Amino acid sequence: MRRTRVWPGLGVVTAVTIMILMVVAAGAQQPTASITWADLPAALRPLLEARGLTSAGFPAFVTQTREATATRVREGQLDHVIFYALQSTHFTALPPIEPAISAKAFMDALDADTRARFRADPLSVPVTRVPQPVAQRIGALLAAFDEQERRTGAQAAVVAAEDTRVRLFGKVVRDAFPARARSEQRTGLLQAYLRAMRFLYEQKELNW
Repeated sequence: MRRTRVWPGLGVVTAVTIMILMVVAAGAQQPTASITWADLPAALRPLLEARGLTSAGFPAFVTQTREATATRVREGQLDHVIFYALQSTHFTALPPIEPAISAKAFMDALDADTRARFRADPLSVPVTRVPQPVAQRIGALLAAFDEQERRTGAQAAVVAAEDTRVRLFGKVVRDAFPARARSEQRTGLLQAYLRAMRFLYEQKELNW
């Protein structure tokens, strides 16, 4: 799993300041433009250099920050897809699954070593360990995406009005996995389930 690099000595306040400056610069310039060292206030540069971030390393820092932000946004959107896939009764007659119960059951089924690896990196556990009822509901949601794409004309208008969430979640999945191959989307959503369950378990752990 790719890990985000931590810049030694870069304080939280300074990091937040840089993030704000990046957002402001992105909004004020062309969408493809990137903030540069020269764009920073002169008074800020020595503070960053004292914390190990120099002009030479700044482009990599900006790239890293944007990539990390894009990853967090993408994974957050896929979390919503997973929770919908588990709970919605709209697109399938399969029994709904409570996410918190699923997270606990999944963790309880792992042996101690596998559980430790999973907590360090949820993708260290193969997607074949995803419970079959979960995989079935994910498959049903993917089928619902396909069915909606096949509809045209008046049918499409009706579906758009009745099923906005399926349409939006379908777009999230297609954007996340642009190859659009069913196998890639299925694997990607199974991995998203693993990430979501790790996060949910750790949030609920003290209450169990």
